[in-house]
Amino acid sequence: MFIKGAPEYLLLKSNKTINKSGKVVEFTKDSKAKFEKNIKSLAEKGLRTLAICYKEDLKELSDYNGP
Repeated sequence: MFIKGAPEYLLLKSNKTINKSGKVVEFTKDSKAKFEKNIKSLAEKGLRTLAICYKEDLKELSDYNGP
């Protein structure tokens, strides 16, 4: 499942991230703080930001095949 939205919200819900080499790693307080700093810097320049997240284990939605 993929979701896009406001980084401020999605950062709160995320516990892992993909690093530059494509490896999934823990999303620590320090790495979240760096993301937030970058988002704030872009916002100060008048730029909007979006985050894209995904989830592999969908539990009860695993067999969903709708729109």
